[in-house]
Amino acid sequence: MEAHRDRSRRFYSARVSDFLADDADAIVGTLTKAAEALGLTSHLHTQTYAWSVQIELLRTARNSAGRLKTRRHPHRQTHRH
Repeated sequence: MEAHRDRSRRFYSARVSDFLADDADAIVGTLTKAAEALGLTSHLHTQTYAWSVQIELLRTARNSAGRLKTRRHPHRQTHRH
């Protein structure tokens, strides 16, 4: 997990596998510390809740996509003549 304290656009950066393995509260903590370091505190409570929801949505979408890749499509059949 990497926090960016400069004015870059990202406060958290990780490979997908690390993102999926990292604790969601730790990710939110990293994001919160980076936002605080830049003085972005006016709506921090609302923003931290939004980050928590987004993390869950991203993980759910990633897990769903992984299941779709491994599931065989029922309408695709090989026809041999």
